[in-house]
Amino acid sequence: MPMQAEWSAKFDPEAKARGDLAGAIHQALAGTSAAFFDGWSNLPVPTADFTDAVHLRWKATASFTHRLLQATRAAASSR
Repeated sequence: MPMQAEWSAKFDPEAKARGDLAGAIHQALAGTSAAFFDGWSNLPVPTADFTDAVHLRWKATASFTHRLLQATRAAASSR
């Protein structure tokens, strides 16, 4: 999930929430063939693309989805 960088810097400056969530997801996927792509850490989204800390504006969803597909395809091909 993307998270607004300003919110993260203000309320989670040490990235504890980000790390806890990523850890829980990795644990849940352990032993499966599923892959986890951390879009929060690896796919920055401009502040103007958010309506609040976690929700994207409708006009930003196509661009985000395109970038997400490119990033996950690149990650999958490097395995």
